Amino acid sequence: MTKRKNVYALIAIALVFLFNPNVNLIDILPDCVAYLLLIFAIGRLHETVPYLAECKGALVKLTLVTLIKIPAFSVMYANMGWGKDIVPLFTLVFVALELILLYSAVENCFRALGYIGERTDCASVRDPYTIGKRSATPEALRVLTYIFLIARAVLNLIPEIMLLTPEDTELRRKLQENYPAVLVICIITAIIIGIVWLVNALGYVKAIRKKGDLKAAIDSLKVHVAPEEMSVKERVKKLNGSLSLLAISSLFIFDITLSDFGGYNILPHFIYGILLFFAIYSLSVDRHGRICITACAGAYSLVSMLCHFFTLRFFDSFTYADLRYSDPAKADYMPVKIFTVFEVLILILFLAVCVKALIGFIRENTDVSPTDPTYTRTNERNHKRLSIRASLILCLSAIINLLKGVNVFLKQFTTVIYSDANSEGIVASSAPYMDTLIFFISLGFVIYSFVTVSNLKDEVKFKYDKDS
Repeated sequence: MTKRKNVYALIAIALVFLFNPNVNLIDILPDCVAYLLLIFAIGRLHETVPYLAECKGALVKLTLVTLIKIPAFSVMYANMGWGKDIVPLFTLVFVALELILLYSAVENCFRALGYIGERTDCASVRDPYTIGKRSATPEALRVLTYIFLIARAVLNLIPEIMLLTPEDTELRRKLQENYPAVLVICIITAIIIGIVWLVNALGYVKAIRKKGDLKAAIDSLKVHVAPEEMSVKERVKKLNGSLSLLAISSLFIFDITLSDFGGYNILPHFIYGILLFFAIYSLSVDRHGRICITACAGAYSLVSMLCHFFTLRFFDSFTYADLRYSDPAKADYMPVKIFTVFEVLILILFLAVCVKALIGFIRENTDVSPTDPTYTRTNERNHKRLSIRASLILCLSAIINLLKGVNVFLKQFTTVIYSDANSEGIVASSAPYMDTLIFFISLGFVIYSFVTVSNLKDEVKFKYDKDS
């Protein structure tokens, strides 16, 4: 009984942590704490109740995203000169990621509760519950949860989007004057909507706890329901989604530099690391391997962020041409070189772990004939062929990032090309063709990734069609 009460207490505390808005991107009650509490509350129930595994997986990813967000915005605000310009863009990226993952977590949570209500005698999860003098339904709470999450995201984003206007314009000056008022209005509105949602959510949790029939319902599922009750169609859909994410992550291997953004890459490398983590983590079949994947992905993302932000700081005051004669420019560029070395080394380690996980996925989810033992040798050859092709994707990624690391060091060695005697000269890299080489290798990498992932999807579909 005490253990059950502790679970409800964890859920209640997590809901309180989730309801509060961000104050100028500062999360007073960090959402990552809420996600960790909910993960502990779910425990091993995902092995018994369908949909909870997907819910728990989304919560794990949300924890990583919110943990990464804390140092990211801290570093950006360390230098407000360039931080104010880039913060809105990063805010938009993180808001989009969180909303996608929150939708998955919430939807699968309510699906799990609906499953329990349909398959057992647990009335508390499906019946209306009272909040004061009025009643509410679980379906109404689900809709209210979506409204709350969207409203909180939009209200947190509006003040920062106001900063995405051209500098030194009348519009920007007016928006900056009204920024404090808009920020206060958005915070108050988010708090009101959050309180309404929190009261309803806590009322639902209280009703389930009061009736006390949830534990007995889950225990009955352990007897009557198979632990891995997931249809073949749902499993194939989940695996194909993870493989698609693996292909999409390859797009972020490109370096896109625009003069309007100071000449630095607007597709940070850590986004590639985050997407790759989500894809490989979902495909991994080894529990201990997932721990290694998470650790390597977290380390790479953190180092990559620091490298990216030191690069932004360098471009805020200097260009590559300044490295020829300016000692301050060289000093400002030194952290970029140091973190680039660590970024490349950690990425190679991360990709090695990913290769192992991907090979395990292939052996588990692809077969020429999964039921006929006479095809064992054929299956082994097929696994070896697919493993080589999939591993080549990650090896190409390592090569591209290694070339990018070399290019960072080559950028400091520049030459001056004079068009005539009176020209001031054009500053060019000592390796002018390196960027072009990296671009074409990256293009080939993206094409190869999409083709290989398409083949893996066909193999997965073939296996589970045979199984069914």
